[in-house]
Amino acid sequence: LELVLSQDITSFWELSGNLNLYRINIKGHTGNLLFPYPHTFEIKSSSDVTWDSKIINTFTISDDLEIQLTGLYFADKDIPQGIQFSRSSIDLGIKKNLWDGKGELTLAATDMMNRFGLRQEIEGDGFVAEYQNFYETQTIRIAFKYKF
Repeated sequence: LELVLSQDITSFWELSGNLNLYRINIKGHTGNLLFPYPHTFEIKSSSDVTWDSKIINTFTISDDLEIQLTGLYFADKDIPQGIQFSRSSIDLGIKKNLWDGKGELTLAATDMMNRFGLRQEIEGDGFVAEYQNFYETQTIRIAFKYKF
């Protein structure tokens, strides 16, 4: 299920966003691994209802300056060997038009609170491990575009 919203709040503020609700069904499975020694493994069946959302605030400061603030949230969800924990991000973008629209300067900062990396709890035969990977989610980019 996906819900989408877009609304002009004021003459300079546009709010848009979406909410996605979905079910994850994981079928149980048993298999054989050969490394580091031959052994069997089992993935248990599970079913989960989870969701994610995005909210985008766009502020038009003037004809040539726009600021965008985006919030993302992904709720906990089942994965085949455990759980992927919730994660979120706040991103900021600033766009400045130059030279009557022929030039454009942008600044973008992503995952400003450093909360969008993957965190998972993996359950195996006789162990539980926490996995974290941040994929360089925190970035700052400056770009310049010129139209000939």
